[in-house]
Amino acid sequence: MAKVETSTVAISVMSLLPSRSHCLASLVYFFIGIIGIMLMFNESSILGIIINLISLFAWTWFLNYLCSIGYSKISWFLVLLPFIFFVTIFFLALEVIEQPINDPSIVKLGAETAIPSR
Repeated sequence: MAKVETSTVAISVMSLLPSRSHCLASLVYFFIGIIGIMLMFNESSILGIIINLISLFAWTWFLNYLCSIGYSKISWFLVLLPFIFFVTIFFLALEVIEQPINDPSIVKLGAETAIPSR
């Protein structure tokens, strides 16, 4: 087997990390992802962490690629999309919770609610 020097490996790993040449959207995604991985470090297996790191590097590269070909707005949209979904679902859930149940076919039985089949 060929021996790989540690300096070569370190240089190739360092080339994957975001630098000043990366667009801001990919840097924001990368640092949010690193924080997320650090928070789940005690709860996840090593395989899960490795898979998350691989996907984090892949998405960071993809977002930077989009920026480099002139699609920085699409890159920002992809970064913000999970937050947009979360806020939308949160407010929809609040709307559902606040609506009173006015259906007379629903019979309340103590702590449970039974809906008769039609």
